[in-house]
Amino acid sequence: SMPGIVFARYDEWDAGQATSDYQALHLGYRHQLTSLDELTLQLTDADLGGASANEAMFQYQRRF
Repeated sequence: SMPGIVFARYDEWDAGQATSDYQALHLGYRHQLTSLDELTLQLTDADLGGASANEAMFQYQRRF
């Protein structure tokens, strides 16, 4: 198998209204299985207008 990569990304969006502001920290790991296949695990710690919007994602992707 091919090497993987750890990633971190911070997003911020200000709609001009306190109820619509968005902030999120995304942490994850992507592992390339073959030249065409990869797996990604991502955890997101987000805040949307003062409400928690956290999620976890596992994805398989195949290139064509």
